[in-house]
Amino acid sequence: MYNYTREFPYLWEEILVMIKYTANRQLAEQILIEVANRHTQPISQLSESDLAELQRRYMIKTAGALPKVYCRITDNWLELSLRFITKDHEIREIKDRMSRDILDEFDKTGLEIASATLDIVGLPHSDRRLNDHALL
Repeated sequence: MYNYTREFPYLWEEILVMIKYTANRQLAEQILIEVANRHTQPISQLSESDLAELQRRYMIKTAGALPKVYCRITDNWLELSLRFITKDHEIREIKDRMSRDILDEFDKTGLEIASATLDIVGLPHSDRRLNDHALL
């Protein structure tokens, strides 16, 4: 067993959000980035040694550690994947707070989360009636 956060106590995490194709994707992306910046470990607060280790270990530039939204087109919706770096502890709590803020901001702006639910808008009229004997 290897503790990969022993020398570098940060992890990349993701939150997936699906939106309708008709939604304002620029606004959705802006909300996701703002929420990530508010709740996660800002790259500016990493120590110089942590930044150097980040660049050495993952061969990325500092900008690669900033929150970013990736888009993926699916059959049903646009999948937005918010990727962010944060400390390795309390990931579940951070993602919970972020998810709640994302939902609140989406509600304020009228953005809707896409889902695979179906709305039945009409059923054909039926004149069939059950009589008491049919239930026995």
